[in-house]
Amino acid sequence: MERLHVHYLRELVHRLRAGASQRAIAHDLGLARMTVQKYAQLAAAAGYLDASQPLPDAAELTRRLGPPPRPPRTPSSVEPYREQVEQLLADGVEMMTIFDRIRAHGYTGSYSSIRRFVRTLQPAKSTAFVRVHTAPGEEAQVDFGSAGTLLDPIGGRPRRAWIFVMTLSYSRHPTPSNPSPSAAMAPSCTSCHVAPNGSNNKSICTLQHPAASRPGETTAN
Repeated sequence: MERLHVHYLRELVHRLRAGASQRAIAHDLGLARMTVQKYAQLAAAAGYLDASQPLPDAAELTRRLGPPPRPPRTPSSVEPYREQVEQLLADGVEMMTIFDRIRAHGYTGSYSSIRRFVRTLQPAKSTAFVRVHTAPGEEAQVDFGSAGTLLDPIGGRPRRAWIFVMTLSYSRHPTPSNPSPSAAMAPSCTSCHVAPNGSNNKSICTLQHPAASRPGETTAN
C-alpha cells in the first residue's frame, strides 16, 4: 500500500467523514482507489470516521495511519575508511582508483559500495532556474532557422525554407511566420521585425493574438 504524507491523510479522512465517495477522493487527490480503500478501512477501524468526534491531529494520524518508522540503517562497509576516501576525493582521485587504494588497506567490500558512499559525500547539485518576468509588450525572444526543404510555389521546385518565431516574454505565446524560400530570407526576416506601418524607427513587430495573448500584449520590442 502506498504510504501517504500526513497532509494527504488529513484531507482523506476529512473527505471520508464528509461523505465523499472513494472514487471521487482518489480522483481529486491523484491516488489509486486501492490506496484510498485501504486507508478508509484503517480510519474506520481507528474510529476516525465518526463525524461526532473531533478530527485527530497530525501527530495522531501519523502514528496510526502514517508511514512506519524507518528501519535502522546498516553502516556502510566503507565507513572505516571515511577519512582516506574524503582525502582521496579532495585530491581528485577517481572512484576506481579509490577502490584499489583502500583494498590495499584491507577493504573487502564491493565497488558499488564505494560509489554509494561517495554519493553521500558528494550529493548531486540541483540546478536552479530563474524565470524573468516582463510587462506586456516589453520584450520578445526571436528564433530564426531552417524549416527544411519545401516546394517553392513561385519557381515550382524544392528549395530550402526558413521560419521566423517570435515568443512574447509575458504570455510565452509563440508567433511563427510562414516558411519563406531562401531567396526571400533576408527581406522576410526584416519584415517580421519592422512594423509594417513605418510609424517609427524601432524594430517592432506588431503581434496580436486574441485567442492566446494576455490583455494588453500587442507589441514586442
